[in-house]
Amino acid sequence: KDRDRLEALRADETFAPPLDDRAIRRDCYRLGPELLIDRALLYWAKAGAPDNAALQRILDAVEAWEPVSLPGKGDDVLALGVPTGEAVGSALKQVEEWWIGEDFRPGRDRALEKLREVASVRAPG
Repeated sequence: KDRDRLEALRADETFAPPLDDRAIRRDCYRLGPELLIDRALLYWAKAGAPDNAALQRILDAVEAWEPVSLPGKGDDVLALGVPTGEAVGSALKQVEEWWIGEDFRPGRDRALEKLREVASVRAPG
């Protein structure tokens, strides 16, 4: 487990700590709160002078973070007639990126609407 954690830290040399709440939530979702904190601490350790206010903001936001799940699943994509396989994953990825961009606010109804939009664009004809 420790090896995996260290590998994850080493994986992104271009990491810069998120500085606004929306970006912190995005990174909590994508990286997970523990890895986000680890990478932020490592970033400031390398820089030599931490931005204490920014670090505290990240710590506070991570503490308040409630994990979220995409309000749409593969079965929802299949129900729209998208063929099984890569197309399902691609459609979900597009909706997930949109949902993250909307700061995780859209619920299931709006996510399904977006899935229908994505599925209709993908449909032949």
